Amino acid sequence: MMYRWQYTNTLSILHRATGCALTVGLLLFVYWLVAAASGAEAYASAQQVFAHPLTRIALVGFSFAFFYHL
Repeated sequence: MMYRWQYTNTLSILHRATGCALTVGLLLFVYWLVAAASGAEAYASAQQVFAHPLTRIALVGFSFAFFYHL
């Protein structure tokens, strides 16, 4: 008997991966909120973190994951 890849397998894996992306995005969001509440210096530091290309890619992944789960 031959195993055939199914559509539901793909959705299950995608669901788990986007759940992990949501966790990372939530941590970034909490970091941003704490920096905004901590003052101008902390907020400027957070803005530098969010300006990094890898962080921007993570935010795009977070957006995709959020809308996939929505």
